[in-house]
Amino acid sequence: MDRANYTVFKILQESGLTINLSKAHLGSFKPFDLTPKSNNIIQTFTHYLPYTEKVVFLYVFQNFIDICSQNNITFFMKSGTLLGSYRHHGFIPWDDDIDIYVEHSHKNILINSVKKQKDFYLFTPANFQWKYFHKKLSVPIRMNIPFKWPYLDIFFWHTNEKSFYDATRATKVTISEHEWIFPLTKRPFEGALINSPRETLKYLKIEYDVNKCCQNSYSHRYERLSRWNICVQCSKLWENIPYVQHEDLSNCTISEKLIYKNSTISLFNDTIC
Repeated sequence: MDRANYTVFKILQESGLTINLSKAHLGSFKPFDLTPKSNNIIQTFTHYLPYTEKVVFLYVFQNFIDICSQNNITFFMKSGTLLGSYRHHGFIPWDDDIDIYVEHSHKNILINSVKKQKDFYLFTPANFQWKYFHKKLSVPIRMNIPFKWPYLDIFFWHTNEKSFYDATRATKVTISEHEWIFPLTKRPFEGALINSPRETLKYLKIEYDVNKCCQNSYSHRYERLSRWNICVQCSKLWENIPYVQHEDLSNCTISEKLIYKNSTISLFNDTIC
């Protein structure tokens, strides 16, 4: 995969955006089941994001990326979305949101840019992450919640020469070294190359054990705690889901192979120096 060539998400290329978006309302689709019905731990990791919901997610994400590109808004993947890129070159199969960092000083640019989008809405609470969603394709969650799902979770960052801070809330929190993040690089996500921290693994280890797969403890579809609270070593799941095999080539390059059922689906080289 050529890092220099940006492509739209593969699923959108394949559909050619021919999906009838006016009829792709998610309210009638089977939602995630929040109650475990099996004693087989492995089977509890088979509740995947349905195809049409994934298309809507990536349609919203693609629009957001286009806005950022057109208006020089700096963003990159974070949290579970970045972990999905590192481990699966896309969504964590059982994830149900997209997490993005945007430069704090670009807030007003983002607000003004979204105002020009008739089909999209930006929910902008103070001292909390923002939500970006489609007015029609995203669906109400429940009464008194002022945003819809699927949505992008947008967090904000600030940096100086030494440190990287989370600036989403009133109090800035130091997250990592500046050099772990910048200059930004690009990583695979659902067939596209998306902005990511320069040293993805170091950054992820602040928040995750990348070798441990955990079910969502929170349902974004319903905005409530789920009843899943299960973690296993990811190696136990590799027979059932696509996963990335990492190999250090020693010349500042990590070779990444996306593998499923013993077949290589795609290749990517991550430069870390």
